[in-house]
Amino acid sequence: LKYAAGNRELSGLILLSLAFSVFGISYATVMPAFVQNNLQQGAMAYGWVNTATGFGAITGAFFLAHSVSHGRRGQWLSLTNIGFSLVLVAFAFTTSYPLALVLAYGLGIGFMVQYTTINTLLQTRVADEFRGRVMGLYTITFFGFAPFGNLAIGALGQQYGLTFAMT
Repeated sequence: LKYAAGNRELSGLILLSLAFSVFGISYATVMPAFVQNNLQQGAMAYGWVNTATGFGAITGAFFLAHSVSHGRRGQWLSLTNIGFSLVLVAFAFTTSYPLALVLAYGLGIGFMVQYTTINTLLQTRVADEFRGRVMGLYTITFFGFAPFGNLAIGALGQQYGLTFAMT
């Protein structure tokens, strides 16, 4: 904790991971209700929305594997952060099923690029003797705090509506 907190870049990446985990990916928790209530579709459409997200994630992975140079990862992370947020807001407000599929594809790209880039930046900037511990912090922030975001989006969705909660 002391090592990560003492390094602004590492602590920033870990906090970004925490924010993305709690506020970014929690939309998936309410996706079945969103597809039913906002898109007026059923289980098959829900499956296709998830498939579109998966195709986006695969695209994002291939993009990272073939396109991103070492010196531009931070820029890609910043752009992805902004882009993912904008796509998520657009997704939250859509009532068009075809548009939702396109936006879900974009969410998949954004998720994969952001998740992998944070992971890569952390691993390449940590001293060898601290790598496992710092990656443990990253795992805790990304996976351990996601249920709190899921709980919050569910409660907000029930109280104020899914569009508000996802936004």
